[in-house]
Amino acid sequence: MLAIARYYYLWDRFDLAQQAIQPIFDAYYQLKIVDDTFLYLRGLPGFDVAFGCRATFCALTGQIDVGRRELARSRAELHEYHFERDGLDLEATANGDWSHVIADLDAYIPTVDPKYPSGRLRMKRAVLRSRLAPTLDAAVEELEEVHLSQNDHVWLEDVRTLARAEACNRLGSADGEATALLRFWPRQALLFEPNHAFDFGFISYQERLKPEYRSKHQS
Repeated sequence: MLAIARYYYLWDRFDLAQQAIQPIFDAYYQLKIVDDTFLYLRGLPGFDVAFGCRATFCALTGQIDVGRRELARSRAELHEYHFERDGLDLEATANGDWSHVIADLDAYIPTVDPKYPSGRLRMKRAVLRSRLAPTLDAAVEELEEVHLSQNDHVWLEDVRTLARAEACNRLGSADGEATALLRFWPRQALLFEPNHAFDFGFISYQERLKPEYRSKHQS
């Protein structure tokens, strides 16, 4: 279902993408518990994955209130999950102000047990901070300061690459953007999944890249 929704996302069929993931939410509301391990053992994606997809499709159709209602229902009916960070990300997506998300990450990251991988959280913070940097050198410095361990997701390096391309685009380095995208495309030919676009705030930038994806996959 997530794979189907991803292809609908790439071709801007957002209503069909929402329909594709609806059975996942139906299962959540039947089970009531959305702890990651509980869901994994039942063959379901984590709540953050499905909600990230939902939120992306809502943002791209101007229906953020649909995402807000889904999150409100989830808070009321589902258990064993912290919905606060999804709420922060949703509001940041809506209004473009990620300061509350950065502040939350600043407070939370130091509390993570060192034996658990924290690369995703640290990379997310770096990406968000890089968007506030006034110069390209400062943006790149934010991104390069994140050191990933062998226990972190390998695709986090691709997040770094895409964030660098985005920074180059924002700060007027067309050559730098092209160089970064030459590294990115062979590793992420389908762009990042909608939930990752939501989590790292890449929704708008990936919209700029979709035409290139489509040009390579026209039948």
